[in-house]
Amino acid sequence: MKLSVIGVDLAKEVIQVKTVTTKGKINKAIKRAQFLEFMNQQPRSLIGMEACGSAHYWARKLQLQGHTVKLMHPAYVTPFVMGQKNDMNDASACRTAVIQDDMRFVPIKTIEQQDIQMVLRIKERLEKQQTALVNQIRGLLREYGIYIPQGIHKVFKKLPEILEDGENELTMQARQIISLLGDELRSARENLQRHEEIIQAMVRDNELCQIIIKQVRGIGPITALTLVNDIADGSHFKNGRHLSAWIGLVPRQYSSGGITKLGRISKRGSSALRRLLFMGARSVIRSSKDKTDKLSLWVQSLLARHPHKKVAIAVANKMARMAWAVLNNHQTQSA
Repeated sequence: MKLSVIGVDLAKEVIQVKTVTTKGKINKAIKRAQFLEFMNQQPRSLIGMEACGSAHYWARKLQLQGHTVKLMHPAYVTPFVMGQKNDMNDASACRTAVIQDDMRFVPIKTIEQQDIQMVLRIKERLEKQQTALVNQIRGLLREYGIYIPQGIHKVFKKLPEILEDGENELTMQARQIISLLGDELRSARENLQRHEEIIQAMVRDNELCQIIIKQVRGIGPITALTLVNDIADGSHFKNGRHLSAWIGLVPRQYSSGGITKLGRISKRGSSALRRLLFMGARSVIRSSKDKTDKLSLWVQSLLARHPHKKVAIAVANKMARMAWAVLNNHQTQSA
C-alpha cells in the first residue's frame, strides 16, 4: 500500500502540518497539545521532519501510532524551501525532501540514547566551565604577581597556600573573591566527578559499549558511549566506510569531468566523536612501537612514510570501520 506523505515543521508551541488527501490539501498550524490526536486521525503515512529539538520524541510517538517517520538534517531540507522561510514553506519542504531517492536520514534515537546524549553534553559543559574557572583564577592572580603553573591539580594545590600567604600583594577583598572562585571550582569539580560516575555506570550496563572496548584498540569508555549514542548498533550504515565518511574522517572530494581531486578530511558529522577517535588513534600509535601484531605493523609502516597527524587520521578511520564491523557482527549474531 502506498503511504501518503506528510511534512511536519516542529516548534515549541505550534506545529505546522502539510499533506495532500483525497479531500484536498491540508496546511495548518496545530497546537502542541493537540498534535498527536490530529496525527492519530490521519491514515498511516510517511512523515518527514527536520532533526531538531524534540524531533526524536515526536518521532517515537508517531511511530507508536503506526506512521513511518524519517528525520532529515536541516541543511538537506533547506534547498526544497520555496519562497521565503516560514512554517508553511518549511513543512512543505519537509514533505518534498522526504521522498527524494538520495535523501540521507538521521536515525531516530531511543530513550536510552537520549540519556547518554544528555549526560555527555552536561559533562562537556562542566569541563568547559572548569577550564574557564581555572584560567580566570590564574589570570587574576597574575595581576598581583602570583603565578600558578598550568594544570588544574596545580591550582587546587597552590590556591590554599596563596590565600594563607600574608607576604603577597592580595588585599582582603581580593582574597575573598579568589576564595569564592576556589569554592566554585571545587563545586564544579565535584559535579563533574558525579557525572563521570554516572557515565561509568552507563558503560558497565551497556553491552555494545563493552563489546567495542574489548575488541577495538584505542577506544575507551567515553568514546564507546559516544559511538553508541551517535550510531547505536551501526545498522543505519551500509558499511564501515560509510560510517567513517559520516564522521568526517575521509578526504574531501572534488570531481569534475572524470577527474577526481582529494583534499583534507571533510570534518562532517559529529565533531566530538571525531575528536575522541583521533585521540584514541594517537594512543594506538604510541602503543604500537616495537609490537608485532598486524595493526601495529601497519601503523609502523604508515609512520615510515607519512607525518604523525596524517597517520593518526588514518588510524582513527580504521578504528571507526572496526567499530562498525564489531557492532554489525554483534547485530547479525543477535538476529
